[in-house]
Amino acid sequence: MAGSRSTPCIQQDELKTIQLEAASFTLFTPGQRKSSAYPLIKQVRMGIRDQNLLRDFTIVDCPGKSDINTIHANAYHKQLEDCNELWIVDRTDRIETHGPVAGFTRQFGSSSKNIVVIGTRADDDIGNGDALLERLQLLNVDVSYIHELRHKKQELESARARANDELEKAKKHEKRLAKKRKRTYSSREDDDRLTRAESSLLRAKANIENAESECLTALVEARSMHITRRLRERFQGNLSLGKKLEIFFVSNTHYESNASANGSGAFLSVEEMKIPALRQYVHSRVAPKILEGLETYISTQYVPFIHGIVIFVDPVKLQGSRQAVELVKTKQQHLPQNCDAYIEDLVSRTQSVLAEPLHAARPSHIAHALQVLEGKKKWHSGTIKVWVQSNSYNWTKKVPPESWNELFASQSTKMVNELWQKFVQEEMTATDDLFGVLVDTIQAVARELKESTLGQVVQFDRFSKFVEGQISGLKARRIRFKRKMSEALDTVHWQVNTDSPKGYFRKGLLDTYERCKQISGTGVKMRIVTTLENSLSLQNEGSPFSIMAAEICKEIREGAQEQTEKLMVTARRIFDNMKTELETMLEERQEDQQQAALRMKLQRWLAVGEKKFKYCRDTLEDIRQSYANIKQDAAGEEHVAVADAV
Repeated sequence: MAGSRSTPCIQQDELKTIQLEAASFTLFTPGQRKSSAYPLIKQVRMGIRDQNLLRDFTIVDCPGKSDINTIHANAYHKQLEDCNELWIVDRTDRIETHGPVAGFTRQFGSSSKNIVVIGTRADDDIGNGDALLERLQLLNVDVSYIHELRHKKQELESARARANDELEKAKKHEKRLAKKRKRTYSSREDDDRLTRAESSLLRAKANIENAESECLTALVEARSMHITRRLRERFQGNLSLGKKLEIFFVSNTHYESNASANGSGAFLSVEEMKIPALRQYVHSRVAPKILEGLETYISTQYVPFIHGIVIFVDPVKLQGSRQAVELVKTKQQHLPQNCDAYIEDLVSRTQSVLAEPLHAARPSHIAHALQVLEGKKKWHSGTIKVWVQSNSYNWTKKVPPESWNELFASQSTKMVNELWQKFVQEEMTATDDLFGVLVDTIQAVARELKESTLGQVVQFDRFSKFVEGQISGLKARRIRFKRKMSEALDTVHWQVNTDSPKGYFRKGLLDTYERCKQISGTGVKMRIVTTLENSLSLQNEGSPFSIMAAEICKEIREGAQEQTEKLMVTARRIFDNMKTELETMLEERQEDQQQAALRMKLQRWLAVGEKKFKYCRDTLEDIRQSYANIKQDAAGEEHVAVADAV
């Protein structure tokens, strides 16, 4: 998760150093029940210098039932809004029953955020395995392989008992010889017998340890696979089409070994701890983005730079016609119109796909909210005031944690979630269309130059390569634009589904809760309920349901405007570069000794630099192709695994 600048920052050169510094935030000693900084520090940002794959991340402790710290809760919501990857970490033995997996998959399942579930202490609380094995059998998990391993272990224990008996016999035989002849050394045959017995016992013990480790590994794998299957069955429906819930189970023995803890008994190997698999997954998520960043930089910065040097080294010394530059200026004037049309289309689509269905269904949504409120009339007045004082979210000993706002708006959020995928897909299509128009506009400049008499003046092949470099950069910019738009839409989706401080439905009822807080005296419960009923029953623009729909449209429009403004800067720069290159090619130059010397140096550099640049681009292309091959191989392996399971 991406951390904010206000969070405590730990950054060191070595992994061991960072582990030691982070220990006070994440570990506790036997003398204390919580970490030393627990009451004050709820989120920690950590990073390793010069580490490009995972530059920094933030540990955020989710607010618990007894947590009434508003600052903590607000910081928690802010981190969830800003993060690109959401990793839910919990103990393996409670990851099924604990709330975060269900809550986060429901809230973020249809967003572009990648969700990963990590179960820790995968090999804890197993003991001799009898209880876990019995529980897995009751859950209809195939454990026949584990029974075979345990039977093998029993046979090895019998072999160890026989080896131990043989060793005892060899020792007794040696003692009898010593008593019979006090100064007589045992024979070589007697020594060999004792050595063989000791070696046999050591081998038997080693075999048993291996068998115990195999049994432990099989139990851990069986439990992990069962929990994985259950989690995907329960929560895969919360995810958008094509999205997969990634689940890992890891052993904490890895960290205990780092702390020099002496362990005994069965243990998992390094691979079976799943730490390497988790590390590999992190690399597979981050490395392609680094490659994408390199390709974007090369396309937007380096390619135009190379073409600019080529034009500077070998300029066209002609009386320049300004018609070419004027043509570029004319095309550039159409850019704002294209972006404005994109925004208008987005606003219209938001209204038709999201806002209008919400307005049409408002009566039924109001009826549902009033029905929810009707159930609260049975509550004690003091309990109702507790919820009002906290703006709809609270809990008591008898009532579990719940948010009234989320319950009131549940029908509206359900409708938005059902329509959301369609809206996002249409938005991504509109984004592609916008960039298609921009690319066509740039290509039109080169096409019209070629078709006009200016095509004979301008060295068109050279200018065409320059234009291709600009288009390549714009296509790379499209990837970033779509990612930023996805993040903006994710934020909107998050505020729709969550009763956060910036939640859209909460905004519609915030003034109502403030009025309810001022109510006191006789009949306080019914007066509070009546105030809430009046607000929920509104049919005009002041209705919390109308405010929610308006906020959705407003936030989507503002997010798109912010991104299109940045896109306009890029597009204007491309056209400015085109004008500059045309002016460079067409202007009549005066002889300048310094410029002539610089051209000579750059010409010598191009002889080597262009070859190196081509080699770099070919290497990046090979890496990109290797990623594609890895994905295909991984998909094939997954299909084979699924086929085997079936």
